[in-house]
Amino acid sequence: MRFFLFLVCFLFSFPSLAAPSTKYATPINRGVSWLIHKANPNGSFGNIPGFKQQGHVGITALSIEALSMVLPYITSKKIAKKAISCIEKGTQYLLGCQEGSGAIYTKGSSLKPYETAIALSALIEVQKRNLAIPGLNMAIQKAKNYLIRKQFDKPEGISPSQAIYGGWSEVSGTKETKEVTLAVTHVVLEALHKAKVSKDSKVWKKVLFFLNRCQNRSESNDYREHGFFPFNDGGFIYQPGKSKAGVFRRKQGTGYYAKSYGSMTYAGLKSLVHANLTKEDPRVKAAFYWIQKHYTLEENYGMGSGTNPQGGKQGIFYYYMIMAKALDAYQIEKIKTLDGKVHYWRQELANKLLSLQKKEGFWQNSNPRWWEGNSVLVTSYALIALGICCTKNKGE
Repeated sequence: MRFFLFLVCFLFSFPSLAAPSTKYATPINRGVSWLIHKANPNGSFGNIPGFKQQGHVGITALSIEALSMVLPYITSKKIAKKAISCIEKGTQYLLGCQEGSGAIYTKGSSLKPYETAIALSALIEVQKRNLAIPGLNMAIQKAKNYLIRKQFDKPEGISPSQAIYGGWSEVSGTKETKEVTLAVTHVVLEALHKAKVSKDSKVWKKVLFFLNRCQNRSESNDYREHGFFPFNDGGFIYQPGKSKAGVFRRKQGTGYYAKSYGSMTYAGLKSLVHANLTKEDPRVKAAFYWIQKHYTLEENYGMGSGTNPQGGKQGIFYYYMIMAKALDAYQIEKIKTLDGKVHYWRQELANKLLSLQKKEGFWQNSNPRWWEGNSVLVTSYALIALGICCTKNKGE
């Protein structure tokens, strides 16, 4: 009876959020119902291929973040009750994976900073739901402090003139200086933003050095090593001088350009906003102009090419999730593209996701690159994006 009263109070405790129509509520119910049945007995989700132990911190964190974000939109009390139980058990699993340093990671994994950032973001979403989970607040504080310490700056012997200054690495250990990427840095920044790190913190000022070097904008990007030149389209790349979308030679002179692409440009825009830059900042303007020029839901723009037309499907669900997070952070409800069309992105993205949902309730990418053949991971991406699409930002 006590749990039932809690559940009723919980489901009606979000007056600022409009209840989604049946068009969206039904697919969310189906997606959640499918996902909660994929939890491991120990409360975790996913597994690392070749590992005997149950669970993967990154996939577990994304799963409970997804469940937490769509919880207000679950119309079935039975499914909501099971979702809350999954969130609680998944959170306990994450807390059990935290070491004394504050890092939260899968045993045997070298991805300590990356997994910690994903986990911190998820734990804060759980915290918002006011679930009584012992140790949650302390775990959040420890993870936040760990990530702040892991930023590359002077204590690590890195100076502002070095390309990786201000960023975060995917891994810890001997290879960490080679794996400082925007793909990791934007996740850390989102987690630290959620953790309410002070706007006056030096963290935000230092990270701008790294973000500048990941943006194709010569006015703010001073990186010129190994023949790299910014292409000046305002988009973002994976790390200074490198892009998962490829490179191309300059027509005049020597050197090369690295191609901007969708998921990293949305990640870059989100990061600039989290670093407290305004819409009037030229770096923010340049990134948003790129989005206006290349807005699409058909591909992870820039990943495809004439010789690989299906390349744009690589990481497409991750792209959808980052798009939703970025545009929500940017506080905009409609995008006017360069052809003059107006796009209400929340509705368009939600409809696109609904069209891609399998009849069983899950989502999966036909292109398995970056683990998108993993339906638990991809379903989590999709539900997070849907949860964002079902809200309306008060900033506009």
